[in-house]
Amino acid sequence: MVTGGMHIRFLFCALAMALTLFSCKKAETEEIVVVKRPKTVLLYMVANNNLSYDAENSISRLQNGYIPAEEGNLLVYKHCAGMDPVLLHIKKGEEGTVVADTAYRFPPRVSATKSALTQALNVTQALFPADSYGLILWSHGTGWIPPLASSSSAAQEQRSGSCPERTFGLDGKVELEIRDLAQAIPYKLSFMLMDACFMGGIETAYEVKDSVDYYIGSPAEILTESFPYHKIMQHIFKSTPDYAAVCKEYYDYYNAKTGSVRSATVALMDCSKLAEVAEVAKRVFDQYGERIASLDLSLLQPYFRGSSSKYFYDLKDLVDAIADASLSAEFAAALERAVPYKASTPYFIELPIRSFCGVSTYVPGNPADTKLADYYKQYKWNQATGMIK
Repeated sequence: MVTGGMHIRFLFCALAMALTLFSCKKAETEEIVVVKRPKTVLLYMVANNNLSYDAENSISRLQNGYIPAEEGNLLVYKHCAGMDPVLLHIKKGEEGTVVADTAYRFPPRVSATKSALTQALNVTQALFPADSYGLILWSHGTGWIPPLASSSSAAQEQRSGSCPERTFGLDGKVELEIRDLAQAIPYKLSFMLMDACFMGGIETAYEVKDSVDYYIGSPAEILTESFPYHKIMQHIFKSTPDYAAVCKEYYDYYNAKTGSVRSATVALMDCSKLAEVAEVAKRVFDQYGERIASLDLSLLQPYFRGSSSKYFYDLKDLVDAIADASLSAEFAAALERAVPYKASTPYFIELPIRSFCGVSTYVPGNPADTKLADYYKQYKWNQATGMIK
């Protein structure tokens, strides 16, 4: 077994032959020295859209924060408008200054695809092997919703105003569906952080739970300033990572602001505990699921603003509204074990946050949208719980 910090040398030709499987172009042409470290973290930025400027700002903040040395590798897959994607290695140079070395150049590609994400993760593992891996996904997002599910007018709106109606990512007109995202992960991740709107839903977390130990997301939107990367990496690269502290840094950063930018919702999920949540939820929906059709949705905490995004409600609010007190309490206890940290500001822009379990869910309306219902049935969460029959 190779321990962290040991050097593994490969002849360039051998590694190049392996990497041709990824249809990518290596930046270096000399012998490669691969160093296995305790942790490698990849920030995957799909910004070949109207978020390019914000992506550059996030990278700048990243470079002004904690930069790992022997304890790990910090990488950025950067695909901004007008450029081909590159893999950057953020590290300290010889004089202590932070540099962003181009470790890999990818050919022209659409980054919001299953194959692109898989290839980026495989290249990351080949060039920066580690004992554990973490992934941050940065772009547009709207959780479980199928691509372009909502109105065209809403789809033109921008992140931090009202998030576009997309799943994860937007590259041209291509969006990555959550089921494809889950299938794109080629190896186990210690954590996945979703720096995109509406990705704190039970549907998304449950879809990736078998490939991820801990999941971080926001059930509501995320402002374009994104996560405070200059503050969170110190917690991620600890020998024992503190993911709750990552969430708290995000919450504290925005809670300290004033006005409409004092807006944040965030939760940490322990994916090993989600099956227990699903087991209790199945009993709830088996016994009381017929009540959903007549439910007054205005009584539930929404995580959307406006009238075009009615796909995200508080999960605990839904169960409390339909189940008896005993089963509702059992569900709350299971959810509490699965969500070790959650926090929200009093408002998200103009949306009041009255109750907050940290996790959103779809709630079928009355009458239900049959096309969305058929799509929703394909998710592992619905297959495990039977909310929509």
